[in-house]
Amino acid sequence: MNATLLILAAGLGSRYGSTKQIDSFGPGGECIADYSIYDAMKAGFTKVVFVIRQEMKPEMEKIFLTRWQNKIDIEFAIQAMDYPKHLFTEKTIRTKPWGTAHAVMCAKDYINQPFAVINADDFYGADAYNNMMHFFDTNKEPHHYAMAGYKLENTLSAFGGVSRGICLADNNNMLLKITERKNIVCNSEKKIVANDNLIPEYLINDDFVSMNFWGFKPAVFFEMEKMFAQFIHTHLPNDEFYLPQVAQHIIDTQNGKIKILPTNDKWFGVTYSDDKQLVTDSLLHLTENKIYPSPLWK
Repeated sequence: MNATLLILAAGLGSRYGSTKQIDSFGPGGECIADYSIYDAMKAGFTKVVFVIRQEMKPEMEKIFLTRWQNKIDIEFAIQAMDYPKHLFTEKTIRTKPWGTAHAVMCAKDYINQPFAVINADDFYGADAYNNMMHFFDTNKEPHHYAMAGYKLENTLSAFGGVSRGICLADNNNMLLKITERKNIVCNSEKKIVANDNLIPEYLINDDFVSMNFWGFKPAVFFEMEKMFAQFIHTHLPNDEFYLPQVAQHIIDTQNGKIKILPTNDKWFGVTYSDDKQLVTDSLLHLTENKIYPSPLWK
């Protein structure tokens, strides 16, 4: 089975303070996305597509083509503000990216096979890639999708509150609902609390959460474009078109189904600048324990 890894790398990184997609974290100068490419290759993925902003392309090509060009096919899709052009009757003046689901849409012309979607600045662990590739290998239904499910306790930041999509599943781990909870922290009593005035206030450590690791088939592009055509006429100025919205719509309209693929791996990423040292230390630990070589592309 051929499959593509789609890496979303067009975000602005305003809370981090710099372009975290190309920042060095590994002991050999690796970006977080390098670990994603390495794990995906080992799992059997055959192609990588980055979604980026136009001004990022020279630096992204310099980094990732130099490192991986002889090992896996890498392409770059641009998240243009007026994509797809036939939906925009007037020139758009928006400067903020349209969101993760729109970013996926911008890669449509580069993908004709099952594909996994991840964030460039998130470390997911090898288990999620292996699980997703197994799903693609064993499930051929065009409207049957998947999501890597992480335990909430394995996805928190020590440096501030985070937003997470809390997942409700049935007894077969089929996704039923995603509820966005904000400002989630582990308090002084070691309890996980969401300070967003929603109920329940206290969350369960092993609740499944979405970390934006999705498994789709090309049929999903049709659903996304239909939704985006409505979104651009009804959104508020700073609204974004997110992947969980697409997932919930697919479930609610019964236009597909989404399987949660549980993983016990610990997620880590860089939301805040203070997260960098933790990520750097974690990758060094994995390297010293021979989980990863360094540099990864040698």
